[in-house]
Amino acid sequence: MKKIVIGIFALFLLLSFTGCDFFVTSWGSGMQRNLDSALKKESVEDLAKLANNPQFQDPSSGTAVLNALSGKSETDIQALSVSDQESIMDLALAVSIPTSLLNDLADIAQDADNADPEELFNTILGGINSFDTTVLQAILSDEDVRESASPESLVSASLALVAQVMKREGENLNFDDLADLFNDDNDGVDISPESKADIEAVKAVLDLFAENGSRSDEELSFFGMSFEDLFGGN
Repeated sequence: MKKIVIGIFALFLLLSFTGCDFFVTSWGSGMQRNLDSALKKESVEDLAKLANNPQFQDPSSGTAVLNALSGKSETDIQALSVSDQESIMDLALAVSIPTSLLNDLADIAQDADNADPEELFNTILGGINSFDTTVLQAILSDEDVRESASPESLVSASLALVAQVMKREGENLNFDDLADLFNDDNDGVDISPESKADIEAVKAVLDLFAENGSRSDEELSFFGMSFEDLFGGN
């Protein structure tokens, strides 16, 4: 779990270094309700375009886009181009953790080897923004997408799902239980069906990059940690 939470921080820091412009718009509560209602009427194709629009990359409007996409059929979501699906996966990570949390994580990560896992977990848990993960489950359940999407976008979707499970289940489970959620033997951990589906989606991505996976030759690392270390390490 310590590697997972540091991994979430590492990817956000990496994205900031590459100049991605996140969180540029804020919405009042009235505007947010209007936005939620308006986006539900949009087609899945138009929503996918918004996922790649900098004006919809802040937590409030980005969440509205993801929730609207989650209301579309799995068939329509899977019919999107891989490029559009990658934009959705990238948006999911950008929405999950706001920039206001990055300063706190940066302070902790300066001495990551001595960081308290509980402190890391609680810091991230308090700042995660929730959204409907149905759209990510639809994307990642498509084997063709898992095989053809960029590794970076698959990691983005996986980290976003990890964050959502942490947020959803964090108040009901202790720290050790949360770490066990991503082990193979997690039958004894009581979690919601939605979280179980999220975890299975993450594991499907992990299998791609495992030693015998179809994409095992593609290696990712963040601050010296491999993709397997972020999720599968101890």
